[in-house]
Amino acid sequence: MKTLKLDNDQISLIKKAIKNYSKEIENEYLRQVNTSITPEQRKEHTQERELIDGVLTKLDKK
Repeated sequence: MKTLKLDNDQISLIKKAIKNYSKEIENEYLRQVNTSITPEQRKEHTQERELIDGVLTKLDKK
């Protein structure tokens, strides 16, 4: 994997974009829960959340 060299402004923009995407995912998940959600969809959502949280944690350390 290639290492990216990012300045603070780029990191802030990436974090903002990820957080916005995260909100969209959460809203979509909640809409699905109100109708019906399969165990596979629940598992996919959990994996997405863990991935997003991991990326944000790494960006916060920079």
